[in-house]
Amino acid sequence: MLFSLLRLASLGTIRLFRSGLRPACLDHLDIDLEASTNESAISTSDELLLKVTDQVEDGDLDRAVAIWSDHVETHLLDHRQELPLPGRRYKGRCQKVAPRAVKLAPARLKGGRATDFTPEVYSSLQVRQWTKQVRRLKCYRNATVALQEDRGKPGLKGDRVRLWGACLEAPGGPKRFMGWLRGAGFGDPGCLPPPSWCDGVLQHLESETHKLARNLSAYKPRIFCSY
Repeated sequence: MLFSLLRLASLGTIRLFRSGLRPACLDHLDIDLEASTNESAISTSDELLLKVTDQVEDGDLDRAVAIWSDHVETHLLDHRQELPLPGRRYKGRCQKVAPRAVKLAPARLKGGRATDFTPEVYSSLQVRQWTKQVRRLKCYRNATVALQEDRGKPGLKGDRVRLWGACLEAPGGPKRFMGWLRGAGFGDPGCLPPPSWCDGVLQHLESETHKLARNLSAYKPRIFCSY
């Protein structure tokens, strides 16, 4: 996908101008070579030569190449055995395509349950990683409560250990998670933190994630407007 121009329609709307999509490869198609070289194909080639020659004589080499390319694509597609994708996906080589404005969507957050934590504003990969850390820690907290109440599926003890290890090693979250929490005033919870400790951390982490999302959401338009 080729992008040629970037502009801001407003502080909250970013548009990219897309000039085209790369056509699908023709090399893997099963072409009927015998049918593609019959008299009809030869006659069509003669017509193509005249069209291309006219454009060359007029000095429009781009148009000449575009006509030739479209003819070759159409001819091959007309003699294929089967077509995995729609025919239009294989065409478009050497063509001039008018740029089309498309809205640049924000980074996507994987949909979770209705009770899953989601920031007020969603603006970047970093916010997604922090959000996942909140959800991960909440899953660990719920697993710990389930074990204390003597309920839950078999293997939950092992799952709880893996969840806590994932919290400590999570990419993109606060650097050195435990050190970051100690700096925020949280004491060392030991090997596997109790639910009471997790409740306080979750409240703090959710607040910091909301703050990060708002700051990045306000920062990006200012950066774009400075160019």
